[in-house]
Amino acid sequence: MSKKNLKTKPHMPKKKDETFISSSLLINFSIFLLTAIGTYFIVTSNVDSRLDKAIDAKADKYKEKIENLIEEGETKINETIKKAKDSRRLVALISDFGVGSYYMHMLKGKIIQSYTHTSIIDITHDITTFDEIEGAWILHNASYNFPDETIFWGMINPGAELSKNSIFIITKEPRQYFIGASRNLFENVISNQGLEAAFVPTFRKEDDKFGTTTFTDLISVLLNGGSIKELESAGLLGENITKKYIDDTGTPKTTLITTTPNVLSENSVSGYVCTIDRWGNLLTNIKNDKSFFQKDTKYSVEINSKTITGFIYGDSYLEGKDKPGVIIEQDNWMQIAIHEKSVNEKYFQLEKAGASITIRKE
Repeated sequence: MSKKNLKTKPHMPKKKDETFISSSLLINFSIFLLTAIGTYFIVTSNVDSRLDKAIDAKADKYKEKIENLIEEGETKINETIKKAKDSRRLVALISDFGVGSYYMHMLKGKIIQSYTHTSIIDITHDITTFDEIEGAWILHNASYNFPDETIFWGMINPGAELSKNSIFIITKEPRQYFIGASRNLFENVISNQGLEAAFVPTFRKEDDKFGTTTFTDLISVLLNGGSIKELESAGLLGENITKKYIDDTGTPKTTLITTTPNVLSENSVSGYVCTIDRWGNLLTNIKNDKSFFQKDTKYSVEINSKTITGFIYGDSYLEGKDKPGVIIEQDNWMQIAIHEKSVNEKYFQLEKAGASITIRKE
């Protein structure tokens, strides 16, 4: 092989301007890329910041809305609980109609129609005819032991004009409702339990002479947990007559004689006979004053100017055996009795409550 054939192709150097252009493009591209990346992060950062603020604002708005819903829900739950509690109210009845009166069963039927699951309790319908003193005494002593929110209905000697002697009251302690017609039936309750409010019921035009519709409408609203405002909205309550029964200091103003205080001296105490029970015992409104009523002391009992001597103070009826009689406490009130005999039939022959009584130390 000849040397001529061994000649190589001469090396051709890169042009200077091509190298410069390539470097410039690379630098420019790098600057562009960095600028784009920086701009992206700046824009993204601003967007994220605005988005965070928007999300926070939305979150605060929904948080407030949720809190309002929770508060509203708790209020409704509490109202429902109260409504359920109030709807368990009992109804208790008292009258001088007699246990065989169809009217009492008609009244019960109408109450049950309006509220099927209510419990109706008869205190008594054997009050001596027209005897409001006896009725008022028994009503107070019975109602005091019923739970708060019990509804009582009563009618004794209401008079010919029923609506004029009808009343709806709320007592303080216990807090109970009393509905009915009578001149003085509710005065022992007012005197002993205090009065929150008293109203004249608004009688329905289509009502019967016993006010059945008016009274059962009132009872129905109360059984369904109704308030005074709901009774007023239903047009069931008229004039507010609270001031007729309490003075400016809140002290009850009553006219029934059995609500008056006892007259107590060193040697005597006076009050009234409030009821005569089925055994002939005389129940009075005389309180058990421990300084006056003592063992081994003899007493005389005067009723309607008739005086019987030789009574003793005892803890049981048995202590009156073979003696003129015994003075004994019942529910902090004093009663006059004889062991297994009628003290009324033997000595006093009272036909109804209300007689004045004086007990003296001998």
